[in-house]
Formats: sequence, structure tokens, C-alpha cells
Amino acid sequence: MFNLFSSPAELLDQNKAKFFTEFQKMNRPSGLEYVREHTVDYLFDALKDMVLESNEDSKIFVKSIESEIVDLEGAGKGKIGSVHYQAVISVDGVEEAINEVWHFVYSGFSWKLAGIEQVDVEVEVEEIAA
Repeated sequence: MFNLFSSPAELLDQNKAKFFTEFQKMNRPSGLEYVREHTVDYLFDALKDMVLESNEDSKIFVKSIESEIVDLEGAGKGKIGSVHYQAVISVDGVEEAINEVWHFVYSGFSWKLAGIEQVDVEVEVEEIAA
């Protein structure tokens, strides 16, 4: 999945959408090893039961995705990167809008998912004069 000749920042940029898509498809019991390999230990421990309880036969599709690196810090192998995802996924025909920031840590030669943060959507309300 990763090109060893790319910098950590390039790896994250090149694979951000693919990682999201693969993670959605692997959110099922048969994908548990994928989740383990691509998350840090504490996040895997938090997600394991949810993954095992997922329906193995669910049909999961990423219908649209926008991804943007919003933060990249650190030097060498100690990097932390955050990617904002806005996507629409379909699970068994039911669409769901996703607005999240995923936090990654660079370990060795790959990025691992370290956390997922929900993004609150602020709605502007205009006051109508009576």
C-alpha cells in the first residue's frame, strides 16, 4: 500500500482516500486483521468488539469522498497527521453522511489510525425581523 521512496507526508497524502475506503470495507469480522494492522493498539482495543459485532454480509460502499490533510506535525518517524473526511457511505442501501477528522501516527514505514473525531456542523440561523 505504501511506496518506500515517498516521504511520510507524501504517503499520507497519496493514501488518505484509499485508507478511508478500505477501512469502511473492512469494518466486519473478516476484516479484523486489517483493522489491527492499520490502527494503534489502544484504538484497536476500542474498536475490536464493534468490528466483531458488525454484519459480515453488509454491503458497504463509499459513494463520495473528499479528504484533506488539516495538520501534519513532527519530524522523522515521530509524525502525527490529521485528515478531514467528508463522505457519503452506503451500508446495505442506507446512506450515511460522514464528517470526521481521523488522526494518524507515523510508525516505521506506514501511517496508523490513532483516533477518530466527529466534526460538529454549525448551522447559521438568520433572525427574521417580525
